[in-house]
Amino acid sequence: MKHLFKSLLILFIVNACSPVVPIENPFQHPETQDSRPSTPPKGPLRIFVLDVGQGDATLIIGPTRRSLLIDAGPPLSGAGSVLPFLEEREVSHLDWIVATHFDADHIGGIPEVLRGADGLAGTEDDYEPSESFLDRGEATEKDTPIFGDYLVSLPDGRQQAEPGLVLDLGGGATATVIVANGRYIDGREIHLNPDEENEACIGILI
Repeated sequence: MKHLFKSLLILFIVNACSPVVPIENPFQHPETQDSRPSTPPKGPLRIFVLDVGQGDATLIIGPTRRSLLIDAGPPLSGAGSVLPFLEEREVSHLDWIVATHFDADHIGGIPEVLRGADGLAGTEDDYEPSESFLDRGEATEKDTPIFGDYLVSLPDGRQQAEPGLVLDLGGGATATVIVANGRYIDGREIHLNPDEENEACIGILI
């Protein structure tokens, strides 16, 4: 099955690659409490986990059609899997893109998504996010062609994800950054191994 559809009826944590450290109570963070709209949802919250082979790509569409793409798999998967799926689901733009960390099987397809179906930056079919592009920041010394292509493709307004940042998905749904670069929403930190990219991963609570 090329695309795996997951219907979400309960809270879901997108945190597959970050270190497993228990969070005492992330639901008590004040920003998550204040950011929930009082209006009822207009539709379901949908999460699509795309088959990109070795790697990850997750599309989240909120109740009011606000959209969040988390990673885009390895090189060629952006054009081969993510873009066709966006077209199939009639998703004409993305509100946010999040690169959880800088391993090739997570960021390799992102330049392809940003450039759109024609493969050219700055044209009408680009998927430059309307809100922001989030990753773990510039504190890295990776020196690979894939990471170089990723950096060159980044849109203006790149933002470093910080614990506590809340993305409003509409209809009462939110995406909250609970960990990034080893820093957790409850104030704790872990020592990062510079050779282990996964430890610096962004974790998001939906």
